[in-house]
Amino acid sequence: MEDCYDIFLISKLEASQAKQAMAPTPLVMLQRLLEEPQHLLMIVLTIFFLAILSSVSLSRTWSKKTNLPPSPPKFPFIGNFYQMGDLLHHSFRDLSRKDGPICTLATPQFS
Repeated sequence: MEDCYDIFLISKLEASQAKQAMAPTPLVMLQRLLEEPQHLLMIVLTIFFLAILSSVSLSRTWSKKTNLPPSPPKFPFIGNFYQMGDLLHHSFRDLSRKDGPICTLATPQFS
């Protein structure tokens, strides 16, 4: 009976060694990369470079699309909503006095 148990333990040990010999999981690979400083520096620089590259390409595509009249300064996500008061017609009048009779207003989009 002990022989069967020993064989079972040996086969389990061989199976665990076979798993370790297989390709490491992504988490293990990331841990290995982060252990060495030059790899971490390379990852950080790559992410920084990709962020700069994507922001430049996005700014070029956005600047090509806009052929709009001038607009007052706006915030992301809320647009010019922060400039609107309780009486909208007074807010529009004040904005037209400041920015001209034709201007672009960005409104928040809810979906």
